[in-house]
Amino acid sequence: MRFQFLLTSKLPVMAVTWALALLLSFGLRLWGFEHPAPFVIRPFLVLILLFGPSIALGFWVMAFGFRNKPID
Repeated sequence: MRFQFLLTSKLPVMAVTWALALLLSFGLRLWGFEHPAPFVIRPFLVLILLFGPSIALGFWVMAFGFRNKPID
């Protein structure tokens, strides 16, 4: 029940979003240090980066956005 509260309040959602973005950025920077060659752009990676966040947000809204909403 505590986890559901964390995903419905603005501040925790913003904090989790920023934390995930920082972890992703840090991970990509470390990967860049390990692989200094030029980055080869792959279409699959572009599609994941382009559509992945909107699909994840859609699943999140469907899972948590429509729960226990009273009908007025």
